[in-house]
Amino acid sequence: MACETITTGRMDFSCMTLVGGLKNVYFAAYTPGVSALTVTDGVLESPAVAIDVFKFELVNDGNTFEESSEANDMAGTSIFSQTGTFVLKSIDAVTGAELQKLAKSRLHVFVEDMNGDVRLAGKEFGAACTVGSFTGGAIGDASGYNVGISARDLNIMPHVLIADLAISAAVILPE
Repeated sequence: MACETITTGRMDFSCMTLVGGLKNVYFAAYTPGVSALTVTDGVLESPAVAIDVFKFELVNDGNTFEESSEANDMAGTSIFSQTGTFVLKSIDAVTGAELQKLAKSRLHVFVEDMNGDVRLAGKEFGAACTVGSFTGGAIGDASGYNVGISARDLNIMPHVLIADLAISAAVILPE
């Protein structure tokens, strides 16, 4: 099989209008059929069946997401690693119970940035989730949850149209 070759270049077209940061993260149970969906020009085609997707709003600056490629010449492999850390403020029983379920599941994770772009982590093999809670030492310090995700896929994360996600419910954090 022949190796793929690059077919186009890229010009910087941002005009200084982009912003960093993450807006929302959406979790769905890993569904093997999703890995078979077609990606055309980097965009995941709309699924034929509804997938229950749950939205977690991110409202602070402590959220990060990164994707990087890993190549192994000796093995002849190339994969993409996807890692993210999300901070949810406030600790409560309802959120804790839902996060415990996430920590014991294989997931599809949809990450929405502040520019409105949504990408899917864990498309082929699913993502793993870690959960921790924290409380600061001073009265003005934060308390909440740290949620981490990690995935490895064969291809770069596809973009997803937010309208294609059937959002089932949002976790509402107490004020």
